[in-house]
Amino acid sequence: MAFYDTPGLLYDSGVLYDSTSTPQQKGKKMAKVKLGLSTLNPEEVVAVANTIKTAMTGNANFSTSNPTLASVGTQVTTTNTKIAAYDSIKAAGETALAERDLCANRFKDFQFGLKLIAQNSGQQEFVIDADAVRAPDKVLSDWVVASYRKQA
Repeated sequence: MAFYDTPGLLYDSGVLYDSTSTPQQKGKKMAKVKLGLSTLNPEEVVAVANTIKTAMTGNANFSTSNPTLASVGTQVTTTNTKIAAYDSIKAAGETALAERDLCANRFKDFQFGLKLIAQNSGQQEFVIDADAVRAPDKVLSDWVVASYRKQA
């Protein structure tokens, strides 16, 4: 629809001022890349990055990339190193936790037994050797029985 003050239009130019205007053309939207990286674990993200880097290497359509392929390769290597470090720390933590739980479970009665021995014999220091670690209930039982025998 033309307006009455549109420059270059005169009353006899054939434009009807009350006619409907043509709809504006919608611009094309840019395509969105959907990689689905948010659903991948870190190892899978690194694998996707390696695949993309390999596909871009030597490809004429991607002559210069930002960031450079060398920096992408460096980042992938760094990420692999950090993933390996995390996995080793996680495994060490799980091992330490299992050992802690094992010791806590094996030595749960030691405080009571050692207190009983201290009351009976007056002994305040105890040497916990390898036998005591392997079979704590048997060793503690032997110690308690021996403390009662000393008392009698």
